[in-house]
Parts: sequence; structure tokens; C-alpha cells
Amino acid sequence: MTEVLGTRPALITYDDPGRVLAAVEADGAVLLRRPGTMTLDGFVALSEALIRPMVYHGTNMVERDPVAGDVRTTTVNKGRDEIPLHREASYAPGAPDLLMFYCVTPADAGGQTTLCDGVQLFAELPAAVRAFVSEVDLYWRWTAPPDRWKQTLQASTRSEADVALERLRAGIRPWEMLDVRFDGDVLHGVFRTPCVIPTRSGASFCNSLMSWENRAKSVYYPRDLLHASLADGSEFPRGTLAAIVEVSARLTVDVGWEPGDTLVVDNGRYLHGRRAFTDPGRRILVRMGYLRGAR
Repeated sequence: MTEVLGTRPALITYDDPGRVLAAVEADGAVLLRRPGTMTLDGFVALSEALIRPMVYHGTNMVERDPVAGDVRTTTVNKGRDEIPLHREASYAPGAPDLLMFYCVTPADAGGQTTLCDGVQLFAELPAAVRAFVSEVDLYWRWTAPPDRWKQTLQASTRSEADVALERLRAGIRPWEMLDVRFDGDVLHGVFRTPCVIPTRSGASFCNSLMSWENRAKSVYYPRDLLHASLADGSEFPRGTLAAIVEVSARLTVDVGWEPGDTLVVDNGRYLHGRRAFTDPGRRILVRMGYLRGAR
């Protein structure tokens, strides 16, 4: 059995939805491992019991493929490069509460999913860095061509998109702000969110800065559609980010996959990423969404 490094994620062997959710609430991330018993159908059923699945904006684009015609079940981001730590979809309103990953085939080497507890990360930052990130907001400016906003909003026309955007505005957190406008058929947005977000476990440094700053643009990562800045338009201080990366590297644990594993992650508490690999047979699937009964 592949060892899970560190004390997180918690290793469980049960798939009762109530117990799984309780474990996630307690630990922030859990790895369900029952060799030879968890199937894709079982994974989908567990996710349906825990979340209302969302459609990720990169589905049916170059980044991710739907599975068996279900746009709510997809491959993880394609490519074989390392992906730095990030909070899924933190640059837009409606970021998912939970991420659920399912291993069909692990890589023969590398390809581990990485996890870092954002609450612990925030607590262990140098005092000056902790004070700085506690006070600043991130402004994410993004551009969504028609194929992307139609996918994300599940809308086929601008009038349908306007209705969906109003729903998004109604659901944003008190500490968030969304400003959007159409320029022809292209949707432009500015999303403001704190650098450190509140969670039931405490203040969490859980955002996408490390990934956006440190992952190069590629066919599978359209980096130019997104830009992060502070309120005055300036870049996040590189020295400060380097200090955060240094602490996060010390706290990061690797999840070594086995076929049938299911990883459930609190997307407000835990940052995640992946190690680089070369094996073209690696296949990890993901579902994400909102807790049943929430929002």
C-alpha cells in the first residue's frame, strides 16, 4: 500500500456519506481507500450524496474532458507538468465547497496530488507576512470568450447569461465583490476576494496566487485569460510570495494514488496541486460542487 505522507489527509475505509462528511469537516481532507471495491459508479454516487455538482469552466475546452458524456465528471487538468498549490476556482464567485478526486490509473512514477492546509500555512507564516496578507484583497481580472461563459453559466444567450450572473451575485460572500460587463460577445470580470478567507477551522491562506504566478502558460493552461493584482493594480510582492511558497513547501504532503482511491478535499481549507509525471496512462477524475443543504 502506498504510504500517505504526514498526518493529512486522514485515511478512511468507509464510504457512508455522513461519516465521510464528518471526517472532512474534522480533518479538511480524507483519502478513502478500499482496494478493489470503489468503482466509478460508486464514486459518482458518493459525490451526489455529498454535493450538488457544478460544471467547471474548463470542461469541454482543451484543459479537461467530460467522462461518459457527463460534464460534471471530468478529467483533471490535462498535461503532465507540475501544478503549484491553489484553491480551485478561487478567482471567481461560486468556488466549490468540496473537491472529489477518483483514481482510475496512477502514474507509474510521480503524479502525486499535493495538499497543503491553508489554516496551518497561515498560522506558520512569518509575522510580517501574516500581517500583510491579513489586510489585502486580491483582484482577479478575467476574460471569458463565448465558449467559456456559455459553459460556465450553462447559458446559450446573453440574456440567459445575465440571469445566471445575477444568481452568482446573489450568492457571493459578504467579503467578495463581482463586477462584470460584456464587450460584444466577450465577458470581462473583476472578482475581489480576501487573500486570507474565513473558514470553520480558522483563517486560511487558500487562493490561487502560487499557481498563477508560478505556472507557465501552456496549451492546457490559458494563463493570459486571468490576471491577479492588489487594489491599486500593483502586483503581489514577489518577496512576500516567495516566503509563502517556502513555508508551503515545508507543509505540503503528497498523496500517492492507488486504483480506486477517492480523495475528498475542503476547498476553503486545503490548497492542492500535483507533481510532474511522464506516464501517459495516468487517469485521475474529479467532481466538485456545493455541500448539500448549503447555499
